[in-house]
Formats: sequence, C-alpha cells, structure tokens
Amino acid sequence: MIHVKPADLNRRFQGYDEQEKTKELSKCILDKLKSIKLKKCSACNSLATRENEIISWPKYMFIRDESAPTGAKEILTFPTSLELSDDKTYYIQGRVNSLARTGHHFTSVGIIPNNGSLFLAEIDNLSGAMNIIKSEDRLQAEMMLVQNNLYPVFLCYRLGLK
Repeated sequence: MIHVKPADLNRRFQGYDEQEKTKELSKCILDKLKSIKLKKCSACNSLATRENEIISWPKYMFIRDESAPTGAKEILTFPTSLELSDDKTYYIQGRVNSLARTGHHFTSVGIIPNNGSLFLAEIDNLSGAMNIIKSEDRLQAEMMLVQNNLYPVFLCYRLGLK
C-alpha cells in the first residue's frame, strides 16, 4: 500500500499540465517503492542515500489518498496510468470513493473485462445496488474512473494490462 498526501503533491505540481503531473506522480510513487532515504553515515559522518532494489514488480499496486478523512481542501487528480520505468506501466483498474468527507458513504468502481468487452461495475455501500456500464473503449472506462468529484480513498492499478 502506497500512501500519498495530495496537499503536498498539489503544491509540488502547481502549474504542471496533466502529462507533467502524471510523470511526476509516477516518479514520486517509484521513489516510495524504492524507499529512497537520505541518511547520515555513522562511519564517515557524511550523507548517504539508501535505496531498495526492486527485483520483482507487484501485479497490483494500491494507492491510498490520505486527504479524504482529514478534511484537506485539496484533492489529487489521479492519472489513468503510471509509468514507473521504460517497460513498467500500471493502468487504473478500480477505485474506492467516499461520497462524504466523514467516510460513511462509499462507492467502489472497477473495470471488469469479459470476452473482449469491458464493463464498469459500481457498488454503493449504503444502497447495496450495483450499476453496470458497458464500455467498448478501455480509455473511456479509465477516464470514467479518474474523472469525478468524489473523494478518492483507494486506487488500484494493474501492471501492464491495457
């Protein structure tokens, strides 16, 4: 699980277009995966960088937006894909949204492939109803997942499935 604080990132991305934001968010997430830290070396008393090596990539990546329960004013717009390296791209698969800052009302939305067709399934935790939307276009389905005015809580990205 990767935690992000949109208020910090929004300030960092001020003035960026969507492509630049996606690139920078991808870089931030890669840094979190590698756990890059600047520490003082106890032997020589100079600064040293510690970095985890990624030897295998997770099939799914979950990102938690920490702003919804805190009442933060800023909401981060998440991209449809995250390019973490030249050959590693994650594509959005699902999202859990809070309809209220209090976090008592949630919807879950996910892309479901079925014999060459795509479906978006939306489940509302209070009504128990499931809404199915058929989409022939993957990009359209991805855009429906990221373009809304709800408070994102968790996002799920899948490695390399377009």
